[in-house]
Amino acid sequence: MSVVVVKKTETREREEIVAVVCDSCKRRFTDIMELQEMLRWYMKGGYNSKFGDGADISVDLCQECIEKRLGDCLQVSNHTWDAFLTEEELAKKYQTESPVATGWKCVKCDWSQNGLEPQPAFTEKPCGCCSDFVCPKCGGAVDQT
Repeated sequence: MSVVVVKKTETREREEIVAVVCDSCKRRFTDIMELQEMLRWYMKGGYNSKFGDGADISVDLCQECIEKRLGDCLQVSNHTWDAFLTEEELAKKYQTESPVATGWKCVKCDWSQNGLEPQPAFTEKPCGCCSDFVCPKCGGAVDQT
């Protein structure tokens, strides 16, 4: 018994990014460490887009230009484990105020109250779909603090 082996060779073409030019500083980057830090962004303009309906919009920025142009509005976290911290732990770690409500105060008068739930409790609005809490002193709107 003989076995016939068929060998098939195929040549395929593929595109590979070997360099990227920063659209801001015009420097050309070829180093893989720099390339992986670049921002490559693309979108298609939607209806009534400032750039035109269906316009192709893109930008390539190196990390230095990202910092220069977007630095003040970037949200950078150096700790991937932050996702497992409570809001209070994050506030303490980054020395910011806790986003968790700690009390209530009236927007009209001097009434205020500590605690997560206001007393008296929320009352159902006439619409029946939501609840509301009004100041027991003046009937004004109440905000969380």
